[in-house]
Amino acid sequence: MSRIDFEDETVSTREGETVLDALLRQGVAVPFSCKGGSCLTCLMQCTLGTVEASWQAGLSEDLQRKRYFLPCQCRPDGDMAVRGPQPADLLTPSYFCEATALDNGLVQLIIEPQRTLRYRRGQTVHVVSGE
Repeated sequence: MSRIDFEDETVSTREGETVLDALLRQGVAVPFSCKGGSCLTCLMQCTLGTVEASWQAGLSEDLQRKRYFLPCQCRPDGDMAVRGPQPADLLTPSYFCEATALDNGLVQLIIEPQRTLRYRRGQTVHVVSGE
């Protein structure tokens, strides 16, 4: 069993249980969606403890270097301290190219990221204005 410190909560994992499942089982409100490691909704940063490469599958090198991991894939064998993602770590500077009003009331935005955007189906993109 491992102990997981998250914000003001400390939870214990059961044998073979993921960090995400341990947090949810003990009533901690954390974001998640697919539980399969593809949506990245549950992304967290490890501030203390070991992070294995398999828990970081699909993450950019920058996020891996900053010790981000997917708690839905993490079955720890030791104690960890984790926190939610830091907003500045998730921003990808981009150029706004075009906006087109669509018939259904939506607006289509075309943006050009300044670095490779590792977007996968099912993920969401939040546009943040620098103003």
